[in-house]
Amino acid sequence: MPPGDAPTADSFESEAAELLESIGRARKKVEGIAGVLDGTLDRYRERIDRLLRESEVDNWRQVRIFTRDVETIAADLGKASKEKRLSPRLVAWLDAALRKARRRDFYGARKAWRRLDRIAEQGAEVRRLQARYREAYRSVESRIRQLKTQVERLEKIPKPPTSPEDAGPSTNRSIDSTRFRRPRTLTSCRGPAQTSRCRFSSTRAKAAESACRRLRPDRTRTPSCGS
Repeated sequence: MPPGDAPTADSFESEAAELLESIGRARKKVEGIAGVLDGTLDRYRERIDRLLRESEVDNWRQVRIFTRDVETIAADLGKASKEKRLSPRLVAWLDAALRKARRRDFYGARKAWRRLDRIAEQGAEVRRLQARYREAYRSVESRIRQLKTQVERLEKIPKPPTSPEDAGPSTNRSIDSTRFRRPRTLTSCRGPAQTSRCRFSSTRAKAAESACRRLRPDRTRTPSCGS
């Protein structure tokens, strides 16, 4: 993966494994050297570099300030070495740069400072890869938050009412059978005990009708007869 080409949220899934492998290989080169990965070496190199760039002094007062700054950095360097925050090899090269600078040998001090360029670059490469991984991971988290917000907004949309087509064929059959069911009449008979009663009612109705016909005074006008 070329440097500076951080993966996006869409391509992070395929490039994350490669990026982690690159971080692992870079860490193996310097993880056993104290003070490289946590930036302690870079902080001391920056202080010495600024001291050497400001080393052109003319009067006695400026020389005394310069010497005081050298002694301050040397004391802090000894404290870091005692606390094992810096590897002894790194302390040795930084101390050599400070001793040459105290003797006004700025060329020798800069040469000793340059001896640590390679190992400082290796530590900086690890931090750059880690920063790219964190940046890509944050983009993935931001994309996830956007999708969750979109889903929550869509869930608030009211659902449409259920149509008869969505109810299914079973419901339609039940509705049709209820609508077209034959109504039950008073003369409907179900059991054998009610069969004779129904026949008796029918005989009485026929007898009443025949009596009405015999007693009818005018055949052109048919009066109503109740059973």
